[in-house]
Amino acid sequence: MTVTELVVDWRSLVGIWADSTTALEEIEGRQLTVDPAGTTAFTYLPGFIPIASDDTRCRLVVDTRDGDAAGCVVGFASDDVVDEGTMRWPSIGAMLHDVADSLETSNPCKGWVPFVEGGELYWDFP
Repeated sequence: MTVTELVVDWRSLVGIWADSTTALEEIEGRQLTVDPAGTTAFTYLPGFIPIASDDTRCRLVVDTRDGDAAGCVVGFASDDVVDEGTMRWPSIGAMLHDVADSLETSNPCKGWVPFVEGGELYWDFP
């Protein structure tokens, strides 16, 4: 994502998920924004910074909340935070390392296999 896309996407997601976040906090009696980074939120939090997206409304976000996992990269789908261990890295650097390794070796990256079609890079999840 470009910085402009990131800002537009972040603002949109924070607005769209605001009611859901408030409702979850009221039901669970906790403030999700102060949970440790890496904790599943089941909603989009202002501390999630989108860094990549695809055409299916799935994103990779950096979790900027405090805690040992601060700065981790997780997958966020339009219906909740993906927290099954498949799309998670401890940092952007670790994510880029895994992606670069996958591109160089054609080995899967978190289950996704890179391929080029028509000069464009795609990822397939077989």
